[in-house]
Amino acid sequence: MSTKKAIDQLLLFLEILKVLSHRRWMTQTQLRQVLALRGYEISELKLQRMLKALRENDAFAVECNKSSRPFAYRLGLINDFQSLNLTLGECLLLKLIQRHLRYLLPGNLLGAMEPLFSRAQEKLQDSKQYRKTAEWLRKTAVLPAGLNFLPPVIKPRIFKTTSEALYNSVKLEILYNSPHKGFSKRIISPLGLVQQGVRIYLVAASEEICEIRHFALHRMMDACTLNAPAKEPPGFDLKHYLEHTAFNYTFDPDGGRLIEVEFELSNSDTVENLKETPLSRQQKLTNLGDGFWRVQAVVRDSCLLDGWIAAWRSIAGIRCARKRVI
Repeated sequence: MSTKKAIDQLLLFLEILKVLSHRRWMTQTQLRQVLALRGYEISELKLQRMLKALRENDAFAVECNKSSRPFAYRLGLINDFQSLNLTLGECLLLKLIQRHLRYLLPGNLLGAMEPLFSRAQEKLQDSKQYRKTAEWLRKTAVLPAGLNFLPPVIKPRIFKTTSEALYNSVKLEILYNSPHKGFSKRIISPLGLVQQGVRIYLVAASEEICEIRHFALHRMMDACTLNAPAKEPPGFDLKHYLEHTAFNYTFDPDGGRLIEVEFELSNSDTVENLKETPLSRQQKLTNLGDGFWRVQAVVRDSCLLDGWIAAWRSIAGIRCARKRVI
């Protein structure tokens, strides 16, 4: 199972446990309907298998009332995260989620997972059996491609409110501190959450100026959800939007314009790097035969591109760099 599928399944198990109650029974149909309202579309057969797995693990204390038709489920009174017998792989996965994905989870799910994070940490610290897994976390790291800036401070309440508004597709009213315009109140419709380097941005449709903007979470001084559905621009898709926008680093006020960049270089190591990790799918490398290679690629215009060329000009022996708008 891939890491993404494992994370998705873990989140679904957590959501099921969150929906089930100690006080009342819930049928599989009712549970499936509640999960659908929370954004989890799941087949009856898959839900049945997951409920069976939870029932068979005593640590979760999920009870089934087989005397009713259809069967009904609830949480037993002994349900306690401290009794969870997490495996090595589960502890490692939870710590990696906490380290790298915490700002890409909705605030409500992140809060629900905090006991699991704590339990995983306890298991890794207290058990000799888990020593190698704990050491693995010290043997792996993620490095930024650019300067290693310290992350800005995001108020936990701001992240929780904005992420839950995005999760529930409702509008937000925020008090935003713009570097150029100072403090202002805005009503926005959240569309997506994007991590760029150490900064977290909320992509949102702003009602005041009727366009999509990027709001840095650390610049939000206050935020509250509104009892109104978010207005998503027709056909908006976050992945498509990011593919066609030089996110926060564009010269074009209408979005990152497509250009063809062309330059020549002499460093064979840089040539090999560009073969392994091209600038784009539309990249062409040509051996000029005089110790130089020509690089041609279709990319989005951005200051990051100019910065990369400037930084590598001497090391890679770059010459004749030019750009052409397509």
